[in-house]
Amino acid sequence: MNSPVSPNRWLLGGSLIALGLIAGAGVVVFYVFSMFASLMRIEAPGSGEIDLEPGTYSLYWESPLLVNKGKKFPGGSIGVFLNDGGPPLTLTTELFWPISYNTIDHSGESIAEFTVDRKGSYRISMSEPNLKQPVPGGLSIGRALTISVLLKVAPIPLGFIAGGVGLGLLVLLKRPKAA
Repeated sequence: MNSPVSPNRWLLGGSLIALGLIAGAGVVVFYVFSMFASLMRIEAPGSGEIDLEPGTYSLYWESPLLVNKGKKFPGGSIGVFLNDGGPPLTLTTELFWPISYNTIDHSGESIAEFTVDRKGSYRISMSEPNLKQPVPGGLSIGRALTISVLLKVAPIPLGFIAGGVGLGLLVLLKRPKAA
């Protein structure tokens, strides 16, 4: 005999599923906001030094003008140099997946990527754009969102989601013991 699921079990099972989905989404939102909040920033025009590990990095143009859609990177020469000397690193401006972000304090868009082959101290510089009126803003530097970065982070929210859905379904589908 098939007994219907009681309202209490629907409430508990549905709550567990919702809690898993909310926790998974919360982890993703927290990771994304903390990633953009922790970028190294350089006022433009200007330069700054940063210690980098091997990997792929993104350069972002940040400006309060980006809050208004339609404003873009004003141009200017950007260079990334190893402090020990050598030629500048190659910047890739043809981005497969350009990113725009808007946090409480910062608005930015990805403008280039570069790859660091060896650990070291690097100087990143940007010249004044060739414009009649100065544009407020600067560069931000951080790890690029690559598949390997996403694969390192993905198990955490997926675990919350799977756990919530699994426990919720267990509560909903478990048959009560016969009296």
